[in-house]
Amino acid sequence: MPIIKCKSFIYFIAIFFISVHLYANEQRDNIDAYLSHCEKINVCNGVFLVANEGKVILNKAYGKDGTTHNKPLTTQHKFDIGSVSKQFTAAGIMRLKDQGKLDFDDLLEKYIPEINYPSITIKNLMNHTSGIPETMKYFTKQYRKDQVKYPITNQRMISVLATKNLPKYFEPGENWKYSNTGYYLLASIIERVSGLPYSQFMKLEFFKPLGMDDTSVYQVNNDNKFNLNRSYGYIEKFDGSTRPFDQIPFYFLVGSGGIYSTAKDLFTWSQALLSQELFSKDSWEKALSSTEYGNNQLKEYGFGWGLKPSKSGKKAIKHSGDWRGFTTGFAIYPDAQQTIVILTNNNSHDAIDDIHSSLNDLLEGKETSPVKQSLSKVLYPILINSNLTKAKSIINNAIKPDNNDYLTDKKMINRLGYEMLKLKKVQEAIVVFKFNNDKYSDTPNTFDSLAEAYSISGELEKASNLLDRMESLFPKYIDYEDRKKKLKLI
Repeated sequence: MPIIKCKSFIYFIAIFFISVHLYANEQRDNIDAYLSHCEKINVCNGVFLVANEGKVILNKAYGKDGTTHNKPLTTQHKFDIGSVSKQFTAAGIMRLKDQGKLDFDDLLEKYIPEINYPSITIKNLMNHTSGIPETMKYFTKQYRKDQVKYPITNQRMISVLATKNLPKYFEPGENWKYSNTGYYLLASIIERVSGLPYSQFMKLEFFKPLGMDDTSVYQVNNDNKFNLNRSYGYIEKFDGSTRPFDQIPFYFLVGSGGIYSTAKDLFTWSQALLSQELFSKDSWEKALSSTEYGNNQLKEYGFGWGLKPSKSGKKAIKHSGDWRGFTTGFAIYPDAQQTIVILTNNNSHDAIDDIHSSLNDLLEGKETSPVKQSLSKVLYPILINSNLTKAKSIINNAIKPDNNDYLTDKKMINRLGYEMLKLKKVQEAIVVFKFNNDKYSDTPNTFDSLAEAYSISGELEKASNLLDRMESLFPKYIDYEDRKKKLKLI
C-alpha cells in the first residue's frame, strides 16, 4: 500500500508540473501573439520581458534597432530607460543613508550650499515635494538660440540654479510636482558624499555586484563598449520612412535619466529588490510609503517608485520613462512575484500604458483587446488622397469615449496636421487640428495649431476667436498680441 500511495503522489506531482508548464507556455504564446500584432501595426518596437513567480515567461525583441541599417533588435540591445533611472538614484541615496553618510531629513544646502533654495530636504527631492524649479526649460531656450556649445552636466545645472534666480514653484512640502531637477540634484549629492562620479558609484554599488553587466550611465566620454548593442531612438514618418530621434547633443545630465539597460538586467534588478536585501528595513519602508503633502493630501509615490496598484488591485512598484525616442515601462508586483519590462525606441509614448495594462491582463490569464492603431497613421493615406468624407467618418469614431480602435496621440496628430499644411492641403489640416482641439481642449497648443490653419485658409475670424479662447484659458502661455500679428490677424 505505501508503494501505491507513493506512486500516486509522484504521478500527481508529475501531472501538476506538466499543467504548470503548459499554462506558462499558453501565457507566453498569448503574450507573443499580442506583441507580434502590435509590431505589425508599427506600435511595438523594442524588447519586452514578462515574468511570473520569479521566472521569465517571455523575453523577446520586436522590430528594428533604429540605426540607418535598420538591423533587427535583439534581447541584448540596451535602451535609454529615461525616468526609470530615478529609482537607481533613489537607491544610491538610500545606500548612503544606510552607510550613515547622510539622512533623508538633511537639508539640500548642506551638500550643495551654492544654490539658495532653503528648507528643501533630501526627502523632498526624492518624493517630488521640493518645489525646485525645472532647469530643462532654461536649457531648451539656450538650444533654440543655438547657444549650447558645451556639455550640459550636473555641475553646469547647479551653476544655473545658483545664478539665474529661477523662481521655485512652492514652499517645500506644500505641494507635489514631478521634478527632474530634483533628481539631478540627488545625483550630485551622491557624488559629493561618496567622492565618486555618479556613474562609478552606481557601477560599484549596484550594477557590478548584481551582475548587471549591460547597464551603465550615458556620459560625456562613452567608450566603444557602451555603443555595442545600443539601440537608437527614432520616429517613423507618415510615409513609412524614419528619422533619428536619439540623444540631444551636449546633454549629459544624470540622476533623473541617463541610464541604459537591457530587459534582462532590469529583471535582475527586480529580483534584487524583491529579495529586500539591498537596503535596511527602515529605508525600504520609507521608500515604499506614499507621500504626504499640503493639507493631509496623499500621492501614491515613494522614493523614485510609483505605488498605484494595478487595475485589479495588485500591489505595485513601478515607473515609466520617456526620453526622446525611448519609452520605458518597468513594474514589479511583489505579492505575485511578477515583473513587466517594456523597452521601446520608436517614440510610441502614448501606447505604453495600454500595452502595459494588456500585458498585465494576459499575465493574469485574462483576455485583452488588440493594440489600438495609430489614428494619425491611419488618416495619412486617406488625407493624401483628399478623401475628407472618409477621414471625418473615422474621426467621428475616434472621438467617442468608448473608442477602442484608434490610439489618439495628440503630438502625432499635431504633426500630421502640419504635414498636411506642408503639402498645401489646408482643409485636410483643419480637419486634423479640429479633432485634436475637440479631444484635447486642455492643451493650449491644439488651439494655436488650429488657429494657424484657419489663418492660412483665410478664415481669420475663426482664427482670432480661437486665440481669444486660448488666452482666456491659458493667459500666460504665449504673447497673444505677437502671435496674432504673426498670423496677420491684427
